[in-house]
Amino acid sequence: MVLSFGACGGNLTVGGTGKTPAVSRVIEALPEELRPALVLARDYGEGFALDGWTGNDEGHLLRRRHPAAHFAQAADRVAAAEPFFAADAPPRCVLLD
Repeated sequence: MVLSFGACGGNLTVGGTGKTPAVSRVIEALPEELRPALVLARDYGEGFALDGWTGNDEGHLLRRRHPAAHFAQAADRVAAAEPFFAADAPPRCVLLD
């Protein structure tokens, strides 16, 4: 499987600069053949449980706006992505928030 598209919104700056809204816009603009996207984010331990998923406020916001997308938050983003790539239909698009 070859990844078709990847984009990194995270690691550019810290808080409040619009990274999560930019990732949301990219998800909205994705062509159908790249959906559903996998959004990976770092987890610094500030996550909370809501609707059976634990993540930070940005993760919950993106999950609410894009319910078809896949989300994972962990200190180790590579490890968090592994189950998605081991699936029968791995993601064709990965976004880092």
